[in-house]
Amino acid sequence: MPVAPAPAIATHMESTFADAVERTRESLRRQGFGILAEIDLREVLREKTGEDIEEYLILDVCHPRLAAQALATDRQAGLLVPYRVVLRGDDTGIVIEAADPEVQVSALAEPALNTVAAEARLLLAAALDALHHPETAAG
Repeated sequence: MPVAPAPAIATHMESTFADAVERTRESLRRQGFGILAEIDLREVLREKTGEDIEEYLILDVCHPRLAAQALATDRQAGLLVPYRVVLRGDDTGIVIEAADPEVQVSALAEPALNTVAAEARLLLAAALDALHHPETAAG
């Protein structure tokens, strides 16, 4: 039976939430991503519904060169840019997940976007990996 691809690239850190957020921002920056938006979902839910959840931050990130390349190929690629990165607390530390661009791009059925998605996936994976191996991060 075929197995569906995982929707996210993920890692786990044993650190404080603030440290994980700062290190993730820096690691993404080193891979060429800019942060376009930050959503503190914990605060939004607390304010709007009274629901109290674990620390939960959503980062919308964009790699300008890849975004331009994707949009030049297919204007609907804007539906997939920016990429989403989530940081959330769990019982053992912080989970950091990035939506997998290769999974997302399959929704557009535009084969020319596959190379952009593959490169974006490599860069996001490198950013998450560098959280554990900062000496290998791009400068």
